[in-house]
Amino acid sequence: MRKGITAIALIAGLLMIAYFASGIRGSACRGALEEAVPELKTSLAEFKDSAEWVVGPEKMQQIEKHAEELSSLLESCCESRRSGMKNEEQYQRCKDGAKAFAAKIAEITKIAQEAETDMQEGRLHAMDDKVTQAQANADAIGEIVRGIEAPGAGASDPGAAAGDQAKP
Repeated sequence: MRKGITAIALIAGLLMIAYFASGIRGSACRGALEEAVPELKTSLAEFKDSAEWVVGPEKMQQIEKHAEELSSLLESCCESRRSGMKNEEQYQRCKDGAKAFAAKIAEITKIAQEAETDMQEGRLHAMDDKVTQAQANADAIGEIVRGIEAPGAGASDPGAAAGDQAKP
């Protein structure tokens, strides 16, 4: 009986060591998004302050969800690169997807600021056009995130998934 308890305690101890070791190993990729796009956190804060009224609360929630997905995807891409499932070029495509996401956030923020100026200056038709443009760009964010390849998937071009939209 005592050997059984000792064996269970030993197995539990080994499982705990393995769990903590995997957490330490994985920590190198936890900041992959911040490393790829250091300005994204600031951009998202500015975006939320200036663009929520343009894209609406529902799209804002979707964008926040996509930002979380993006972080997870980039961490997975990093882990896949470290484990040999992805090469450096494939990992760079993941990072390029994150950069496309950040660029789209910056673009929507700029459009929202322009729409606010149009509203303040009484150019309501121009404001409506910018709101429509910002909402279309907000929808494109989901495509960017979906365009980032999952770990072990074939190569893709996240920038192409973003669907470069015509600018006014």
